[in-house]
Amino acid sequence: MRCESAGEKANHYPGCAFGIATREGLISSNSGGHGNIESELKATTQSLFRIASMTKSFVAMAILQLRDQGVLRLDDLAEVTIPELSTLRYPTPDSARITIHNLLTMTAGFPEDNRWADRKLDETEEQLLALINEGLSFSGPPNQAMEYSNLSYALLGLIVTRVSGQSCQSYITDNIFKPLGMHNTVWDYKAVPSSQLVQGYRLLDAEAGGIDGRLSPCLAMAPGHQLVGLSPRLKILVCICSFYYLP
Repeated sequence: MRCESAGEKANHYPGCAFGIATREGLISSNSGGHGNIESELKATTQSLFRIASMTKSFVAMAILQLRDQGVLRLDDLAEVTIPELSTLRYPTPDSARITIHNLLTMTAGFPEDNRWADRKLDETEEQLLALINEGLSFSGPPNQAMEYSNLSYALLGLIVTRVSGQSCQSYITDNIFKPLGMHNTVWDYKAVPSSQLVQGYRLLDAEAGGIDGRLSPCLAMAPGHQLVGLSPRLKILVCICSFYYLP
């Protein structure tokens, strides 16, 4: 497989790294193409890729750890930890109030907000609270249907911060990354050496020009942010995927 020719020219993505995993772990890996088109930096199996919303898995793991420690329950009302939610105007008088379980399973009744997270990466906890105080929108009553919600995981991150006494990022680093030996997984792209960072690109017009030559915005995440943005190496990324897909 040649990522550089097949992907960069035909499928309009600059580069890739890939691996094959079994129950025994990573058994083969390779890479191709570019991590940075302008500098002609090659993508390698040691490159750090942004994994976007796969980061939510670690937020969920943090919540479950705190559950196991007995400091919260999944059926707790979210407003117990985030009192600012107690003034929400629910869509119906008999709507169930939002629980931590609703946030985890994206059944809080919030409308789909798939592109919301990328615009919110560098916002602070204060800005999140301001959003709550302005009044959150609902697409339906909680506990009725699943609808993809980045906001739910922003609220879960705030719960981790308030229950643990440290930022969600710090908690995950100390209690998940370090025990698992994930020493090269980082939150902020500024902490990644330029020789390892894979830049993001966007497709403008496949017929006219192919891959956009300009770098996509790469925001530094605010200290308490937890929606998206982890940058792990291939070995870790394959392990994450194996957890979900291998029987």
